[in-house]
Amino acid sequence: MKAQPTNLIESADDEFYNLISKDAKLEQIGEEFLFTEGPVWNVREGCLLFSDIPANKIYKWEPNGKISVYRESSGNSNGLAFDKLGWLVACQHGTRSITAMSKSHQVASIITTYKNKKLNSPNDLVINSSGAIFFTDPPLGLEKMYEDPSRELSFSGVFVYKNMSVFLIDSTLYRPNGLALSPDQRFLYVANNQYTGGEANLDKGVKSWFRYELNKDLTVKNRIELMRAPNSEIKGNPDGMKVDVKGNLYCAGPGGLLIFNKDGKYLGIIKLPEIPTNCAFGDTDNKTLYITDRKHVFKIRLLITGSKQIQ
Repeated sequence: MKAQPTNLIESADDEFYNLISKDAKLEQIGEEFLFTEGPVWNVREGCLLFSDIPANKIYKWEPNGKISVYRESSGNSNGLAFDKLGWLVACQHGTRSITAMSKSHQVASIITTYKNKKLNSPNDLVINSSGAIFFTDPPLGLEKMYEDPSRELSFSGVFVYKNMSVFLIDSTLYRPNGLALSPDQRFLYVANNQYTGGEANLDKGVKSWFRYELNKDLTVKNRIELMRAPNSEIKGNPDGMKVDVKGNLYCAGPGGLLIFNKDGKYLGIIKLPEIPTNCAFGDTDNKTLYITDRKHVFKIRLLITGSKQIQ
């Protein structure tokens, strides 16, 4: 592993050092990849899984440093999560679907359409304790993205899949991406870049995170824009995110992995060599944060435990 300089960690508030030590080290896992995304800790096997989208593979990293291919022909998978059965659920750009892979590595499509129209390219997902799957569906996996002729939905949706059906949560976001649930599952968080000027420069626009308060039936009670990127002029957009047991948010965004408290106050940043894409808590105590940044995967120890994911 390669240790990175500690000056990659910058505090914006004293609360930041309740979450991460001042001398915490950022360590690189493996060498370079093509475009890393979707990290998830596999509790059953004690390893990290992550997508390499253009390589069309899901990789497995073990604590002894060994890296191997966990799934070939992954459908250009992006976000990954485990469901209540321990199956690996994947957003697949290549097949424009969400699939589930059993423990014996059998793969089945579970979500492909909304109202008989093909999904754009499912990007990221989070699964709650009931088994409902929340996911985002921007057209970023299509060859011509927003202008792709094969696009059937006219919007980039935030959806929930429950009771064998897909329900629309929000159709107004331009570029919904990463999403997460609060520890008590009352709130859904969604990353977004609200840019409506076409594809000339997708790094422009309002870079923010929305919070949806959920009813018991998973419909939305209200929505607010909880926070905006403190450095929106820097290259990069709101992307994948995770939450710790106190509700603090760890968000891939402009300049690095941005950390906010549950009320949306900006606490600090972990900078990466490339633009960060996603993160996940892992290890036996769930206090290690794994971060993907397109070309690499990193790990860093925290002082707080990540919110438990289904497994």
